[in-house]
Amino acid sequence: MKKEQFPCDVTLLELIRSATPEPAFRLCLKKYEAEKRTHTSLRFLGASSTDAEDFCQEALMHFYLHLRSGKFTVLFEGCLINNLLAIAANLWRKEIRMRKRLTNRIEQIEKDGNACCDTPDLSHFETQQTNELEVATMTCLQNLSTTNRMLIEGFYLQNKTYQELADALYNSKNPNVAKQRSYIVRGTLKREVMRKMAV
Repeated sequence: MKKEQFPCDVTLLELIRSATPEPAFRLCLKKYEAEKRTHTSLRFLGASSTDAEDFCQEALMHFYLHLRSGKFTVLFEGCLINNLLAIAANLWRKEIRMRKRLTNRIEQIEKDGNACCDTPDLSHFETQQTNELEVATMTCLQNLSTTNRMLIEGFYLQNKTYQELADALYNSKNPNVAKQRSYIVRGTLKREVMRKMAV
């Protein structure tokens, strides 16, 4: 079977910056088996399967926006996939740092509880932690754009399907439009909440 031929990275970048970028972007992902390689790279860095799936989708969105921004230059063939893998790795490292700060914050709350109780009862501090999480989540949710907030609330609080959300929010019959966007918004929301909790 004849091997499929793909445009070079320079041509792909030009097409991605054209008026109809989506076909070229899909071709770029196909050329490098980008989703599979990004997922594998994240797993190698220690991400769970679920985290790898989430951060793969977020990295693809960042990658697409980066290529469209006009700030990226192809220096050599293979530069595109290298850039995507670097974006994914940076996103995951930021997530690890955020989780570490949150863990330290929780440990400090527990330590404070042990220091002020002869027989430690951490229920108060667990309640405090839960309340802080709820406040942080609601604050970050309110800070989202109207469309992003409606997407999260619609799926998680109102039990709407991705098809219903795609139709209502994006005027699209393709449920993947809402599904892929939800990956990005959920990841952003999660990191903002963890940032607030880690302070």
